[in-house]
Amino acid sequence: MTELKRIISVLSNQGVFGGLQVSTGNPVEYYPAKDTAPVRVTKLELHAFSAPEGDEYKIIEKESDAAFSIVNLSFSEDGKWKLNDGQNIVWASIEDQEFLEAVDKNEISFAKGDILLCRVLVQQWQTDQGLKSETKILKVLEHRSAARQISLPF
Repeated sequence: MTELKRIISVLSNQGVFGGLQVSTGNPVEYYPAKDTAPVRVTKLELHAFSAPEGDEYKIIEKESDAAFSIVNLSFSEDGKWKLNDGQNIVWASIEDQEFLEAVDKNEISFAKGDILLCRVLVQQWQTDQGLKSETKILKVLEHRSAARQISLPF
């Protein structure tokens, strides 16, 4: 982290940071180089020193069919489901409103080992921090219940 970024992060909070006491009105001094005049920055001037957000570039947007086992599900509206595709764990948002309504109405129940066959949208972006991925379940094509043991008549 550059010295200026450190100062900016200090100014973003109140308290004592690295020996500097920061409050709303007090400026923080930072010396960009040896034998130079200090740069004084107050919390009110913070916006002028903020670096712009880096650009994100979408590099993949692919729709396909996939099968998943359910690792963990979420009943909250904006919650993501933890799914397994047989090789990787995937956190996915469920966009299929029909399926979600059926789950809400208890028309669909889940058990360990259930499989969801889905239409999936995978998007990936390149950011300043590296790759970012998002997985969306557009449509649940089929819900296959786990094999149940049947009782034998003897």
